[in-house]
Amino acid sequence: MDKAPRDFSGFKNLAANLEMAALAGVDPFTALSRQARSVKLEDSTEAGGMPVDVVAVDVSDEFRTGEVRFYIGKDDRLLRRFTYDSKPIVKPSPPKTETPPDPNELPLDPPPVPKPLHFEYESKVAVNKEVGKVFEEQQKKLQDDLQKKADELRKKMEGQGGQLPQPPR
Repeated sequence: MDKAPRDFSGFKNLAANLEMAALAGVDPFTALSRQARSVKLEDSTEAGGMPVDVVAVDVSDEFRTGEVRFYIGKDDRLLRRFTYDSKPIVKPSPPKTETPPDPNELPLDPPPVPKPLHFEYESKVAVNKEVGKVFEEQQKKLQDDLQKKADELRKKMEGQGGQLPQPPR
């Protein structure tokens, strides 16, 4: 029987996005920096109505092009958008050999043509400036309620000649 992980590091295999990777303690940027051919800061733009800096990373290899873009909020430095685009690099077909195929072998189908890939997601951040105000109001109400109970207990104790009230049975 499998046991539950002791901490978030047990969820490393589930790190499907950068946020989950950060929670699980996975550092995706180390591996990305090793395979990056170049990194550049592109022109600023907007994502989700917020101004963002755009960091582009070329992760191409001999088989595919690859560009990762991180759209990072200028004010809060949160990842607002992530994109990945990749296209296969078409290599010329090898020259045909003059050796005749083995008559006992079936002919091979040509390999499938790889398709371009596009992946992206946006992080929606909802800032609620009222949360702090509501929290403060709740704290004040809780303090007032506790003070009221303390005052009631003090009066009750004073009415009993300073002795503690007996707990209910």
